[in-house]
Amino acid sequence: MPGSFDIYVKKYLQRGHSGMTNWFNDDIIDPTNGDYNKELTERNPGRSVWDHRAGEFNGLRIGADFVPVRNTKLLLHYTYGKLGLFDPGLGTLTGKKDDYSFFRAQWEVYF
Repeated sequence: MPGSFDIYVKKYLQRGHSGMTNWFNDDIIDPTNGDYNKELTERNPGRSVWDHRAGEFNGLRIGADFVPVRNTKLLLHYTYGKLGLFDPGLGTLTGKKDDYSFFRAQWEVYF
């Protein structure tokens, strides 16, 4: 309905590395697959992007959805927290954590 909106806060407590990680983490992806490989490497000298493989995420998302006109929706959210790092060779978490945050704006049109 035009003019309607929703404001929300989402708490992530995704633990461990499982086949369901992507279901719960929405668009929180492993940095090795993202657009920020270069930035991660520059911020963490001496470490490879493979050192940032995430096995868990603990953080918050603050967001809002707004319907400006019929059949459209504007979604805005900011997500921040800590990624628990995973060593695929060992099959366990390493105990190290990386800071992780991003802002997302998305415009949806429904037909």
